[in-house]
Amino acid sequence: QGIRARETLQKGLEKAIQEKLQNTQGKDYADALDILIESGKEHGKELTMQELKDGTLELIFAAYATTASASTSLIMQLLKHPRVLEKLREELRSKGILHNGCICEGSLRLDNINSLHYLDCVIKEVLRLFTPISGGYRTVLQTFELDGFQIPKGWSVMYSIRDTHDTAPVFKDVDVFDPDRFGQGRSEDK
Repeated sequence: QGIRARETLQKGLEKAIQEKLQNTQGKDYADALDILIESGKEHGKELTMQELKDGTLELIFAAYATTASASTSLIMQLLKHPRVLEKLREELRSKGILHNGCICEGSLRLDNINSLHYLDCVIKEVLRLFTPISGGYRTVLQTFELDGFQIPKGWSVMYSIRDTHDTAPVFKDVDVFDPDRFGQGRSEDK
């Protein structure tokens, strides 16, 4: 039943992808599928229909749980770190988004949200410490070498987001919640 349900989903996704590929004119927005299609082109290789269907299916099922998890972690950290919460509130007030504890009508525009640099730092730090997914699987598109080991084309590989955040020498005090590490002055992630 599960395999048949997946096949039904794949057929519906293929139809939607075909329609998307044929109707690219006159749009003033990009949705997740548009971005997925363009991501392959950025690297000089258009994704196959199967890769597009798999990527879309992954987005559909992964997005719900990861957003809920990240949102919960964000709220938890803001409650545990009142100074961070106040600094975030100050940024929201300075951009005309927050007034007397309420969101100002009409203030949640994309350009305004994109200007919230401290919010970006806070979200990055939440995702660094409380990654909603531990890693992912990919298929090697061309043979490469990593730390003296050759990884052949066609192999499946798993990357670990959590291990990278915990063990990489990139971040100082890896267990400390410190959004400023992503600020312009430090930019530890660079």
